[in-house]
Amino acid sequence: NVLGTQGGLIAAVVLAFSSRFCRAAHGVHIDIALTAAMAFALHFTWKAQQADDSREKAWGYAETAFCLAVAFLLKGLVGPALYGAGFLLYLLSVRRFSELRHWIRPMPVAAFLLPVLLWMLPFMIRATPDQIWEFFVRNHFGRFFSGYESNLRAGYYYLVDLMRAFLPASLLLPFAVFSAWRRRTIFEGRASLFFLSMATGPLLLLSFSKGKDSIYLLPVYPAFALLVADWYFRNLQERGREGPFRNIVAWFGGDHDQCTCRDLLHRLLGGDIAFVELCRHCFFDGCGRFCFPMDGRRSSGGFPGHDGTLCSFVGALVYRTDRGP
Repeated sequence: NVLGTQGGLIAAVVLAFSSRFCRAAHGVHIDIALTAAMAFALHFTWKAQQADDSREKAWGYAETAFCLAVAFLLKGLVGPALYGAGFLLYLLSVRRFSELRHWIRPMPVAAFLLPVLLWMLPFMIRATPDQIWEFFVRNHFGRFFSGYESNLRAGYYYLVDLMRAFLPASLLLPFAVFSAWRRRTIFEGRASLFFLSMATGPLLLLSFSKGKDSIYLLPVYPAFALLVADWYFRNLQERGREGPFRNIVAWFGGDHDQCTCRDLLHRLLGGDIAFVELCRHCFFDGCGRFCFPMDGRRSSGGFPGHDGTLCSFVGALVYRTDRGP
């Protein structure tokens, strides 16, 4: 809704290149699911923020509440707490506390309580007092106020970890934060301020916690990705045809096509390049062609744009030298 299809793909690529996201995607499935739920919550919250009609706002917050209910079912109060920290910081920044009254309407309340109660009521009936204490108190407040011996870290831990685990986009993150803060008072900067608030609020909340681990910050990564993508997309639109942005565009638009062509021919002729690696090249080639068009055109460079990329990908799927066509 904010960045359009191109900006959304840029945000997806930024998140996909994160080393922490890649490592978690191959083993920590609950945290990845929580990250997806938080990403959808961001989307529906902004949808509600943009709505003028009270009914549309109620629907937007109802969709957000359902995503937060899914987050609760995945990892308890972690998702709602992180979301609440970011959303309250945003409301404080724009001084729009009247938005809170939309949360107590029947649709948002029902969208959150119904999925939660479907799990919580059987749990409360069957669980022992020790299990209830373990889930609601020790797993949440215990980690926040005391932590464990293995994850007691300094308050600045997440700032340092973010610069490493969010590479390469973390190199652009300071510029995106500065730009969002500088544009916070203008109408066009509302989206940037929203992304900044939804990233900073949870970061501050987690930094105050005694127990810290890199994976705990993963649900906030969509907000960081959107913040970087928003800054990058605006610069791409304003200065994409000159300066360093053109060099990045040229790499995605031309050289990567040649790399994809070469790998495809190498694979079809019986080479040993991994099939997954070839598909990865084709996928990112297609993303690059769409996200970073040369001179405002979708098809440019050495390879015939989208048609060639599609043919490459289909060819890689249809013909595999280890099993024939």
